[in-house]
Amino acid sequence: MTTIDTNKIQELLDSDVSAYSIEAVTGLNRTTISQLRTKKKDIMTLTMQNALKLQKFWEEHKMTTKKEKIAEYLENYSKTMSTSMDEIFDLFKTDVRELSQEYKKGEAYVYTVKE
Repeated sequence: MTTIDTNKIQELLDSDVSAYSIEAVTGLNRTTISQLRTKKKDIMTLTMQNALKLQKFWEEHKMTTKKEKIAEYLENYSKTMSTSMDEIFDLFKTDVRELSQEYKKGEAYVYTVKE
């Protein structure tokens, strides 16, 4: 049994996906898509077949977008990790520098713990 989720169709209509792209994949003409977007036509008046086409298009579009984001993240992971480690090291150096200055002024104490 197939379930039509009108919320997904509405998400598609509210998205920045062009009517041209939707038409190219689903076969639903741009006029109908425009009417749905401007509320001149109600989603509930779509045939089951057209509603399913729009829903599947949105689901596939979202999956493709997620895959692209994951691929981009993995592609940039080493750069990101390197930058993050550099930032952490810079913070550590700053903390050590400030602590040593406070220690020299007699404003900080360093405790050592023996195991």
